[in-house]
Amino acid sequence: MRLCLIADRSDLSRRDLSRLMVARGYTVVTVATGADLLREAKVLQPALIMVGTHLTDESGIQAISRVRQARVVGHPAVLYVAQGVASDTAFDAVVAGADDYIAQPFDGDMLDFKLTQLSARGRLMGVPASEAAPTAPKLRLVRGA
Repeated sequence: MRLCLIADRSDLSRRDLSRLMVARGYTVVTVATGADLLREAKVLQPALIMVGTHLTDESGIQAISRVRQARVVGHPAVLYVAQGVASDTAFDAVVAGADDYIAQPFDGDMLDFKLTQLSARGRLMGVPASEAAPTAPKLRLVRGA
């Protein structure tokens, strides 16, 4: 069972992300607060955590940092879900501990690409890197001047 923990303050965002992840074979648990995210991550040990820009009690970046500082067992992959193409917040999320980011709005193809990249880097717990496309390009985040 591949478990995805989704954290976002918006019911609509949580529902849309859940639908996309269930279609990809994940069991999904959703939360709206950073406190709930940290508690559920420790208990459930998900393969993937998707964190929105804003939670009801803190920013998504703060929540990512707290999850990484807590050293959650299994060290789950973290995908930051940015609102629009905001490279500064995406960079800050990666610095805080996110493995990658995806900018809304996005479609299923872009999500599949991001998941493939996480798998290729061996970051999705329970998903061997060999399942990823062997010719997948390597990406890196570059902050503009």
